[in-house]
Amino acid sequence: MVAFVHASVTAVDMLERWESTVGQVTEREAALDHLEGYVRWLGAQRLGSVFQASYDRGGLLVARKISDHPPSPRKSPIPE
Repeated sequence: MVAFVHASVTAVDMLERWESTVGQVTEREAALDHLEGYVRWLGAQRLGSVFQASYDRGGLLVARKISDHPPSPRKSPIPE
């Protein structure tokens, strides 16, 4: 999975990077539609949220939010 931090990235940017790295996509319009939906969904999420990525049977990315923040060690509420 590719992550961009503090950068404006469009679905076209993502598809072009995929094609330059992996190869041409046969159904370009469908891929762009899917990526545009992904970009809209991702834009609505909070910074620091943790997601699990997988692929469906058709090979499309499925992202599922699993936490609002990364796991961190628990601190004792009572000072030592």
